[in-house]
Amino acid sequence: MFPPDTQEVAAASEQQTATTEEMKAAAEKLAQMAERLSEQVNRFTI
Repeated sequence: MFPPDTQEVAAASEQQTATTEEMKAAAEKLAQMAERLSEQVNRFTI
């Protein structure tokens, strides 16, 4: 198999990838919310 250090690096890399995917999903959701807010605010133009 692989040395323990290699396994630790692989596990850390997998965790980082998962965290990055979660951040991407959160950013996309935030962008959608910002778009909806902008649409709502634009209804009140003077």
